[in-house]
Amino acid sequence: MNLTPQHICAAAQTGAAAALEHWEALQLQQRNQEQDKRLQNIKILLNNYHKFKALAENAVYDAEQADELVDLLLLMWDPTKKADRIVESIKRSALRTNIIVTHMDAMILSYRSMVYHNCSQVAKRRFETMYDRYIAQPMLSASEIAEKNSLDISVVYDDLDIAANNLASIMFGVDYILLK
Repeated sequence: MNLTPQHICAAAQTGAAAALEHWEALQLQQRNQEQDKRLQNIKILLNNYHKFKALAENAVYDAEQADELVDLLLLMWDPTKKADRIVESIKRSALRTNIIVTHMDAMILSYRSMVYHNCSQVAKRRFETMYDRYIAQPMLSASEIAEKNSLDISVVYDDLDIAANNLASIMFGVDYILLK
C-alpha cells in the first residue's frame, strides 16, 4: 500500500486530535478527583471537629509557643532515638491540628457572616443544618434536625452536602473554585 503525503497528514491530524481529546478528558478527571478529595476532606474535618478541637485545646503547648518549642526540641532531638521521633511526631500533629482547627473556626465564622448578611433563608437553613450537625454542642442527628426544622430527612442530607461544598470553597479558596 502506497500512502500519499495527504494520507499521512490526515492520519497525523486525526491522531493528534484524538490524543488531545484524551488528554483533556484525563485533565477533567483529575480536576474532579481533586475537588472530590477536598470535599471529602471537609466532610472528614466536620465529622471529627470536636475531636480535633479537643486536641487543639488540650495540647501541651499552643501555636504561640510553637517556634520556641521547635527550636528547643531541635537542640535536644536525636534522630537515632525512637522516643525523640515520637515526640517530634506528636508535636507536628498537635501543631497541624491547632492550625487546622483555628482555620476551620475562622472559616465557619466567615461562612456564618456571609449567609446572615447576604443570603436567602435557604442558605441560612443550610448553614444552620451543618452547624447543628457538626459544630453545636450537643450535635444533633440528621433526624433531629429534620424534626426541628420540619424537613424531610433527604432535604437535611442535601443541605449538609451543599453546606460542606460551600464551606470547602471558603476554606480552600480559589484553588477549590478553579477545580469546578
